Amino acid sequence: MSINQESIGYTDLALSAYLVMHFKLLELRRVGESRFEFVFEKTPELEKSVENYSNDTATVSPADYFLSLKKLKSKIFMEI
Repeated sequence: MSINQESIGYTDLALSAYLVMHFKLLELRRVGESRFEFVFEKTPELEKSVENYSNDTATVSPADYFLSLKKLKSKIFMEI
């Protein structure tokens, strides 16, 4: 995970698929040969969503989550 004043990045695909359902993905950044970082604007709302995800209190439609995951995977494969 990388952090600066305005943005925060995560390498967790599952978390990022959840976040991109509610927040704009600013950047997809390669951080290794086969690793990517998903960068979002750092806001209190985003941090609360990460906390909800980590505590298993986040709720989303399974179908919407699946589509979000599929879209992120497509972005990764376009970068490879």
